[in-house]
Amino acid sequence: MMLLWRLGMISSRGLAMAIFFTSYGGWLLLLVGIHWAGMFLWHVHQKTTFTFSEKVTSHESRKQHKIKSLLKEWFYDFVMAGVTIFCFMNLKAGKVRYRMTAYYIIMFIENSVMAILWCLSTHRGDQSWDTYLLLSLVWGSFVFGLIWLALYYLYGHPNKQDHQLNAVERFVHHALCVLERDVLIRDAQLDSRVRQTEV
Repeated sequence: MMLLWRLGMISSRGLAMAIFFTSYGGWLLLLVGIHWAGMFLWHVHQKTTFTFSEKVTSHESRKQHKIKSLLKEWFYDFVMAGVTIFCFMNLKAGKVRYRMTAYYIIMFIENSVMAILWCLSTHRGDQSWDTYLLLSLVWGSFVFGLIWLALYYLYGHPNKQDHQLNAVERFVHHALCVLERDVLIRDAQLDSRVRQTEV
């Protein structure tokens, strides 16, 4: 499920970027740079802790260690911001729902802006069937990714599977208890019938 979710999102993003590049060329680098910078600031704001677990060595002071760790963390945030050009990466433990929603809203707006600007560009004055096909593919693959994202978090996420497994275990346990109770009742009824026939 996660593969299909990522496939839909990355396909939408890649296609939007490709068609925008055909009309605007180097302007794509500006849009990518703005997105990258925004995601970098967002990751820094989240105060990720990828490198802060390193221990202080004896030859460096705590201040030097803190500066070194901070620079490593910013480098990590910078690299991960580059990854988020194409797909969401959760860098902070905890509830991810709001961060993911914000990211995909931004991604949808960016994809839509690139696709619409391409459609309205002077190089694409003719609104032929391929224009509508490409626009449909950009938005359709995004929706395809969203559907698989929802299915993943409803049925495929490891936390959800543990919860579902517990629910199944409780159901089976309850069913076995009911079955055992029915067997005990039936045994008691048989015993009472046997006693009545003996008397």
